[in-house]
Amino acid sequence: MGLFIGSGAAIKKAFENATVENEKYAWKCVAPRALKLKECFDMSHKLASVGPKIFTKICTQSQSTGGVVELLEFHQALVKQFAKVVDYVMFLDNLKMSKPEINNDFSFFRRLRMKMTKIDITPEVATDNNQFVFDDKVSQQANDLASEMKLINIMTEMFAKPTPFLSTFTQALSKFVKDSEQIVAERTPQMLGTMATVCQKMLDNQELRSKMKNITTEPFIVRVVVGLVILYDHVDPKGVFVKSKNIINQVCFSCELISI
Repeated sequence: MGLFIGSGAAIKKAFENATVENEKYAWKCVAPRALKLKECFDMSHKLASVGPKIFTKICTQSQSTGGVVELLEFHQALVKQFAKVVDYVMFLDNLKMSKPEINNDFSFFRRLRMKMTKIDITPEVATDNNQFVFDDKVSQQANDLASEMKLINIMTEMFAKPTPFLSTFTQALSKFVKDSEQIVAERTPQMLGTMATVCQKMLDNQELRSKMKNITTEPFIVRVVVGLVILYDHVDPKGVFVKSKNIINQVCFSCELISI
């Protein structure tokens, strides 16, 4: 996604002069990019499946007795992995927000698919400005994707969101909590809140922050705590901004001060 380069010129030419030749050229430009977005779409769902798996393991293992803090301490490796996934989700959304051409390219791919039933894509060699290599396999995959209109509509809806990866992650975790047993449904938001509080205390501790030798550590913690608060807001029935959630509100306030 970081290498994504839009096909604005080809799309503009196809709009202004909608000849078969121009539309075929535009298709050749947007089709491989649509396949890259399909890879991102699949990745978003793989990442979204991690949260339910981790919380299931923490809450259902035989050792998982005691309070929320004890559970998180016992499963520190899993908690660390969850934090890394949240950070990566936030990173991907940051990349997506810097690429407004993604929506334009995929929308044109969807529009052109509805108009053209079969496209003949000839091989093309990648240049310095084009990171996508055309071959027969790419051509076939693009046509296969173009034939799945339901999937295309779902992808269009996803990438239209400002934070598609976090939205997918949030939806999966919310569904997991809703469908889980009572103890899992109760513990999951409690764990998210506790993890966010721990991150907030790490950021509030000036002595601890001064000992962070890696310059990426503090931004990592900030991204994680922001992601945790957003997840908590969706997973907890009452959300974040209620008077009874004093700890979570303190986390939000601390993050705002740090960002300033």
